Amino acid sequence: MSNSWRGVAAGLVATLVLVVMLNLQTALGVMPQAHIISLLSGLGAIGRGGAWADHFIVGVLMWGLAFGSLAPLIPKWPDWLKGIAFGIVAWLLMMLIFMPVVGAGLFAQKLGVGAAAFMLGLHLIFGIVMGVTYSLLAVWMPAKEDPSAPQL
Repeated sequence: MSNSWRGVAAGLVATLVLVVMLNLQTALGVMPQAHIISLLSGLGAIGRGGAWADHFIVGVLMWGLAFGSLAPLIPKWPDWLKGIAFGIVAWLLMMLIFMPVVGAGLFAQKLGVGAAAFMLGLHLIFGIVMGVTYSLLAVWMPAKEDPSAPQL
């Protein structure tokens, strides 16, 4: 399995874990003002279904492919640690770009105390799950060697 496909698969697993977390967030009434799907659907034309689709597109394709491309560039770090670093970067981008776009301000300051920290927690969970899944897939489905590649 190539790094790109491994990244996409890891992004899918991590996104599904976040779906469970977001549903728990709704069921428990935890930080409803910081629910990513509600923030996305509040943009207007996208609607709730579109918000969920966007969440999967970003988590699986954008972040999954990015992780699959970037993870091999830091060979000495374990994949779970790469996932944590990736989650922090994704959270920073969300706080600096997405939150102002949805009207929540930089670092979600308009959503109240703790919103940014709560979302950091979700991003760390996403990153760890993606990193661990990526690592497991490397063991379970290693990349096939190219027989035409020159042997050293």
